[in-house]
Parts: sequence; C-alpha cells; structure tokens
Amino acid sequence: MKNFKTYIKQTAKKAIGAALALVLLASPLAMASFFPERPVKDWNNVADRSGFDHVVFNSFINTPFYGDERHFLDSRVGSGNDAADNYKDVLEGVKDGDTVTLRAYVHNNGNQSLNGENFDGPTVASNARVRFLLPTGTAKHLRATSFITADNAVPGSVSDTGDLKSNQPFSVEYIPGSATLVTGVNGGKNFKLSDDIVKSGAQIGYDQVNGKVPGCFEYQAFVYIKVKVKAPKLDFEKKVQIGNGSFQEQVEAKPGDTVKWLLSYKNSGTQQINNTVIRDKLPNHLTLVPGSVKLVDAKHPNGMTITDGDMFDANGVNAGSYTAGSNGYITFETKVASADKLPECVVTLRNIAGSRADDIPEDEDDASVVVRKDCKPTEEEKCPVPGKQHLPKNHPDCKDVPPVTPPSGKLPSTGPGEMIGLFVATTIAGSLAHKLVLSRRYF
Repeated sequence: MKNFKTYIKQTAKKAIGAALALVLLASPLAMASFFPERPVKDWNNVADRSGFDHVVFNSFINTPFYGDERHFLDSRVGSGNDAADNYKDVLEGVKDGDTVTLRAYVHNNGNQSLNGENFDGPTVASNARVRFLLPTGTAKHLRATSFITADNAVPGSVSDTGDLKSNQPFSVEYIPGSATLVTGVNGGKNFKLSDDIVKSGAQIGYDQVNGKVPGCFEYQAFVYIKVKVKAPKLDFEKKVQIGNGSFQEQVEAKPGDTVKWLLSYKNSGTQQINNTVIRDKLPNHLTLVPGSVKLVDAKHPNGMTITDGDMFDANGVNAGSYTAGSNGYITFETKVASADKLPECVVTLRNIAGSRADDIPEDEDDASVVVRKDCKPTEEEKCPVPGKQHLPKNHPDCKDVPPVTPPSGKLPSTGPGEMIGLFVATTIAGSLAHKLVLSRRYF
C-alpha cells in the first residue's frame, strides 16, 4: 500500500498550522470543530501506534499521514490535483458558479492484529457509513458537517465541520452522482457511492462497498462529494427618454417637457430571487404624471399599472419573485417644472432609483435631465465671447475667446542683410522726422 500512503502524505493537513488558523479566526461560526471529544492515540508515542482494541474512527493525532485526524472534513474549489495542499477547513472566496469538492478522511484506528484473517475480527467496522449534512440556507458563511458511523464503533458516530465563505450571500446544491470513495486497494481504487450520502448516509468499504472497514492505516480512505455554489444576483439599470428618442443616461429638456423613465432589472444569478423591491426618489422640479407607472414582466406582459406614489417612498414596490435569467422593468413619466419655478438658467435633475431582494443588498443607479431656460444675464453675467453675450457665463456654449491664429503664407525673412537695410531706413526716417518737428516750431 505504499502508493496510497504516499498519496495520503501528499494530501496531509498540517495539524499545528490548521489549529493556528482556527485560533486566528474571529467569528465563533468560523471555528470549524469536531465532535465528540474522545480518547486519542498520539503517533509520536510509539506505544500508541498499535491503535485501539475496538473500532473507533479518526482518533489519532500527530500522524505523518494526516496530522490531527479529528479534523477530517475540508474542501477546495474544483477537483484538480489532489496531491496539492489545496483543501481548507475554512474555504474563502467561493463565488457563484463554483464547483466545490468536499472531502472526508476516514481511518479506523482499530489494531490491525485484531482484524481477523477474513476481516471478521473485533476491529473491523461493520455497516460503516459516511454522511454529508449540507447547509440549506443562503448566507455569506455556510457550514457543512460530515459524519462517520459504524454499528460497532465506539463512539458510534464522529463528526467534523467545514466552512465555506463568500463576499455575497450564496447557497450550495449537491451534484448528483458525484459521491466517490478512494481506498488503497490495488494501489488505489475509486468506488461510486450512493447519493444517499447527503441524506441518511452511504455505505463505504475497503475492497468493495460493503460497509466493512478494517483497522489500521493500510485501510484509510477518502470520500468526496461535489456541490455547486449558487448566488442570487440582481442587475439593475436606470435610463431616461425624451420624445421618441432612445433611452439614455442623460437627456436635455426644456421647461414644461414630459420625460419618460425606465427602471430595468434582471436575475443574472443561478437561483430564484424573492421579494424584488424597486423604489425611486424624484428630485425637485419633476412631477409624476398620474397613472403612468407600469410594471412589465413575464407575469404581466401587457403591463400592470402601479398606484401613484407606491414606488416613491423608502418601502418601494414589491415586484415579486424572479427565476434565474428572468427580468422585468418599470416605466413612468414626469413633467419638468415651468421656467419660473427653475432656480437657474441650467438645472441638472438627477433621479436616483434603487433595487433590492431577499439576501441581496440595495443597489442604486441614476439618470439625469438637463433643463435649460432662456435667461437675460446682467452685464457682469454676460458671456465674454463675441456674438454670445446673450448667454450667461455658466452656459455650456459660452467658451473662452479662441487664440489668435498665425497668418498663413511666408513670413518676412530676418537675415543679416535685411536687418542692415532696416537699420538704415529707420535712421533716415528718424532724421526727417526730427527736421519736421523743428520746422513746426515756427508755425
């Protein structure tokens, strides 16, 4: 069984490192734990290495193969290379769509000499089973538990926990047909296990799946299952339209115009979302057009009118449940205030909307309407650009005077010859001018 022992060594957990990692975790939930407390055998004590005189699972510590066997459940993302030390008691950073492999290490610590020639001795486990209890809720931190049991084990059942963590709420779902037993028989063999492994438990074994597991390191094994990570996700977007134009992040309007708003949302996650709430907060200078709020989705393909005001408070309107990939949208119209109600010549009206659902925190998006009205600026407020003095300085069309453009064509030469000629000409002109001034003294 040298190959399997090498395999075990490659996948060994370091007991001291694992214990330190557990101490450093602040949350009580993060403290992955085994149960029950039980007598242990210490590999470092030579006298302990023969094991127990009865069936007992995972009660060795400081083994060169695994470390502390009581912490026998761990997990990793994907399947990949089992020889790499990628399995963790607390697996961080799982995300929507990940496949997580959960692994349970199984070792009957009974004395090998008591197994019997036909595996019928007192240290051979009978009806040995492994069970995985998966979390059923949705949260950022979930805990799975694995149990190893046998009819003649003392204690009859041992368990350990493993934690999965994410930065958003998620759930896990068992992948049918993924349960596998790996033993050291014939250098290493895989056995398919029943899907009952996530219900009442599935029988395991050594050279066949018959519930018999002899005592000693030679007969240790791994049991694997896979789960899919599912996270609710709600995409949300807000846009605005004027006239027959397209919906955009921002449009321009005039006082008194009517603009239309679009609040679209979609379940882009892998599980149903419930109690989808949409809310909107109208800014000043926009007034809701009565009866214009409508919701459209698969249940209401022709649109359902929402009572005025229901969507415009902190509670918002509950649009219901949406399966993965489904979507909906809400539209409504508003009227821009008249020019005499607007405080400035150019006003940007930013309309903010929000969405949330069970296990999904609120997300916001916005769209804007830029409203311009004719203003007669004072002399100090006028735009300095020629031809645009009718505009105020803060108007976007009021820009600085453009720089002077150099004349096109050939510029005069500035060589030595021309400089001498210019000096002579300047001297003659100066002399004539002096004489003219003197002559004008007598008029």
